[in-house]
Amino acid sequence: MGFDRRRKTRRLIDVSAKLFTGVDAPVWDCVVMDISENGARIALDSVDEIPEQFTLLLVSYGHTSRACRVVWRAGRQLGVRFEAAASLSPPINHPY
Repeated sequence: MGFDRRRKTRRLIDVSAKLFTGVDAPVWDCVVMDISENGARIALDSVDEIPEQFTLLLVSYGHTSRACRVVWRAGRQLGVRFEAAASLSPPINHPY
């Protein structure tokens, strides 16, 4: 069994979300697998085209958003750390 070095406990969830990577960029569908105060594990079809920074839109929670930085990639999953401020804010009328 491995040692978990996370500072905050993660909760297992299964929530549909979107990755917003920029105004003229596509919006990616994903699923948040687990989440904590500091980060999340996200599953999506392809992680190769996802940039190092993006905004995670938790659409099931009233469009709550979190600025994210990728800390690991494995298969079809990303581990992200939540950043202090959103550098990529989706426009209010964005069609996601």
